[in-house]
Amino acid sequence: SLFFVSYSLSEPLTNILLKRLRPSIFIPAIMLLWGICMTTMGLVHNFQGLMASRFFLGLAEAGLFPGINYYLSCWYKRNEFGIRAAIFFSAAAVSGSFGGLLAAAIAQMDGVGGKAGWCWIFILEGIATVLVGVASFWMVFDFPDEATFLSPVDRERVIRRLKEDQQ
Repeated sequence: SLFFVSYSLSEPLTNILLKRLRPSIFIPAIMLLWGICMTTMGLVHNFQGLMASRFFLGLAEAGLFPGINYYLSCWYKRNEFGIRAAIFFSAAAVSGSFGGLLAAAIAQMDGVGGKAGWCWIFILEGIATVLVGVASFWMVFDFPDEATFLSPVDRERVIRRLKEDQQ
């Protein structure tokens, strides 16, 4: 419940922050903060520490869905956006399915390093998120006109298509 309180309160604020920061900074930064919060949930020593970590996780996670939707809208025409957003939301649901299997496997580490199995779930998944978040600083490009992975012809085509769609 505490997670959803901070998530709900900070989602409008993250939308403002998203407009002030570039996607190449905003999305990796919230991923990095999200991973740090996840890791600290595995390092806490009491219930109060766990609740504080969950609160801050809600703050960090609140900007993800609006941020990804904004990012997709910078790259795709309006009639293409819906299917991309649906794929993203579906991928989140599917990853939850596999996440349970991964968590069950990691929980078998119970007692390793004096930590309970549930702690290792948060620690390992948090570290993985931190690593992906750091790598994202080099993988997320703000807008098509700045995307170095596109050829000049592809960049121009994407920009032309977005202008035709009045975006």
